[in-house]
Amino acid sequence: IGLGDLAELIADFIQALKDEDPAVRRSAAAALRLCRLNKDVATDLFESLKDPAEEVRRDAAYSLGMLGPEVFKELDLASRGPKASIRVSAASAMGVIGANKPSFREAASRLEEMLEDPSIDVRVASLEGLGRIGPGAQAAVKSVKSALEDPFDGVRAQAAQTLGALGPEGRGTVSGLAAALKDPSLEVRRQAASALGRFGPESREAVPGLIEAVGDRNLAVRVAAALALGRVGVDAKAAIPELLKALRYDEPAGADAAAAALTGIGASAKHVLEDLVDAIASRRLASAINALAALGQ
Repeated sequence: IGLGDLAELIADFIQALKDEDPAVRRSAAAALRLCRLNKDVATDLFESLKDPAEEVRRDAAYSLGMLGPEVFKELDLASRGPKASIRVSAASAMGVIGANKPSFREAASRLEEMLEDPSIDVRVASLEGLGRIGPGAQAAVKSVKSALEDPFDGVRAQAAQTLGALGPEGRGTVSGLAAALKDPSLEVRRQAASALGRFGPESREAVPGLIEAVGDRNLAVRVAAALALGRVGVDAKAAIPELLKALRYDEPAGADAAAAALTGIGASAKHVLEDLVDAIASRRLASAINALAALGQ
């Protein structure tokens, strides 16, 4: 496609952002994400941050983020405005900027400040933005860890997920996530276990909490905890008895995760064979297959 044709196409998309049909506006905003944009379209995209349709605002924010640091000043102003939905969009765009240009520290810095926003949605969007930036936002880890104490479940769950994206290097990250394994919200517990799994052997100090989480009342938490233990590896050998119990008695997804964890930890053939014999005797073929898989590794 020629440059002239592309410019004409972008102009059509910009015009479509004003269409009365929200589906058309959304398609236009999404299409603009795929175009090589310049700052000339920023004004129209900023207008789309006011759109009543969340999907339109989301795609417009992404497109603005793709414009890079050139639009940060305007996004910073938008992030301080009175309307929470616009602040959410500004946070999303900043996350895109920071992810595409990690050396541009201003994006992560402003997102960290926005963790104090009175709006739950803005705090969640700011955490998502920091998570999108990843290790480049490591300086914000203390504030993200503090968000694990937020009174709202959704914020705490996103904080756990974001810590997983930032990495284990931040002081107190692993211990904070280990404490979150006891959160009353199952989604917070699941995200904490998943984040610890991302750290692999660096999560060794969380092994006691992960062992306890293998017995969680929620299946998704049990699966995440078992998989995390497997990724910790040999330092999680204390988990073998609990994992063998899961292999024997848990639902199929839990047994699968336990088998994978036993493989990752390096459980002995004797341990697994005992459970294999028990599974076959009880005609629990799925568990038998899981045990065989672990043994085969």
